[in-house]
Amino acid sequence: MDLETYLRKTATEVNTLLDQYYGNPGTELSKASNHLLFAGGKRLRPALFKLAADTIRSGSSAGILPAGLALEVTHNFTLIHDDIMDGDETRRGKPTVHTIWGEPAAILAGDVLFARSFCLVADAIAPDAAKVEASALLARTCVEICEGQQLDMSFESRQDVTRDEYLDMVTKKTGGALRGCGSDGGIACRCIKATGGCSLYVWMQHRGSISDPG
Repeated sequence: MDLETYLRKTATEVNTLLDQYYGNPGTELSKASNHLLFAGGKRLRPALFKLAADTIRSGSSAGILPAGLALEVTHNFTLIHDDIMDGDETRRGKPTVHTIWGEPAAILAGDVLFARSFCLVADAIAPDAAKVEASALLARTCVEICEGQQLDMSFESRQDVTRDEYLDMVTKKTGGALRGCGSDGGIACRCIKATGGCSLYVWMQHRGSISDPG
């Protein structure tokens, strides 16, 4: 199977799972949380997660795909908060969450997605010890993302940002998230961590400076 077909197939699986979990929002806050999540996206994070798991043991991703979905949900939580901080009005061709529901509700919507991600890890069919380790990794990844975002914002008022500082920011903000995809996929299979996501996403983040990275 070629890469394009694989990504398209995985995106369909992820979208189906998203609909099963969150397709019937009962509150305005749930609708706000779902807004970007159901607005498309490349679904690259669960695709890398699935690839890591199936590379270690063929077919093993089926029962743990909720944990891969957790990475996509986490990504969308960061996008909602990023859009507030950056004052962005559109994302994926749609109005951002805070422009529709207001900033307080958008902050809460992002918090809901953050909480959902850990529930999804718990739903994976895997040993409890593996799920605890995956949850800890997800938490550390979220801390890294926040640190990277803070660095990114601090650079806006500086004219002397060095190459090493920039790469450190990108690695924390986005590289760590992709590294987590491979690592969680391996952990949930009780096998070695997959690597390489970090370097890939540093390149992607640089490319994303001229396009919507959602």
